[in-house]
Amino acid sequence: SEYRVPVEDLFDVDPGEIVVQRVLGSVAGMQERVAFSSIEYAVARWSPPVLLVLVESASPIIEAALQQMRGQLLPRAPIRVVLNHVMVSALRATQEAERDEVSTSAGKELLVKKLATELNCYYSMELLLRSATIRDKVLAGELELHGAIMESGTGRVCFLGEHPRQVDIINTVLLQRSIYKDGPMATLPREVWDNPFQPLDKEGGSVAAPSSPSSTAGTKAANPSSQGLEVNVPETPSTAVAVDEINERLRQERQSLAGRK
Repeated sequence: SEYRVPVEDLFDVDPGEIVVQRVLGSVAGMQERVAFSSIEYAVARWSPPVLLVLVESASPIIEAALQQMRGQLLPRAPIRVVLNHVMVSALRATQEAERDEVSTSAGKELLVKKLATELNCYYSMELLLRSATIRDKVLAGELELHGAIMESGTGRVCFLGEHPRQVDIINTVLLQRSIYKDGPMATLPREVWDNPFQPLDKEGGSVAAPSSPSSTAGTKAANPSSQGLEVNVPETPSTAVAVDEINERLRQERQSLAGRK
């Protein structure tokens, strides 16, 4: 949470019944920093059933980020540290608002501000899911990570629920941790794939592709799952179309290589 309203009054509870971590812009910041570590400690120490990211609808930090998008002069360095995180949501909101047909400039400005507030809440949840402490409890079902927006004029809290792509975010983080466990410069060994041009099916799994004996000679084939890697790709129309396009380009590449021989 960010604002100066007593959070206990919003939820009608006694002081001490909830643990509150106040941060500017409702962004926990980078891992291993004081604010982020405080949230991790609270989750590990008290094991709360719910971790709520509460954002104010009229946040001055979000307004400053939107003004920065319009070309305002750069603020001082301490403020830029916070704005760098909020600018991600401001940029996403501006791009999303361009797709909607809004008749007036005032309506477009209100839409951008509302989207930026909501996306900033989701962005904070994405950062929190990078924490092993929080992520493990979410996977174990011991913790639920939710987002909410408080209306500044009335104090009413609108709950957003869990992140709509929480499963994808967790799978992505787990994959990154597995690949770069040996250091930031580590790469995925080629031995875990059958060949470098192996296509994907619509569910995101690998499909055996025909290859000549010479192309696979000296290559040790292994199952990617044997390396502890598992990524779940949700089956959607856009995903299916993208996979089909990739497979088609791979088939054309193999035919081109065969023709050269």
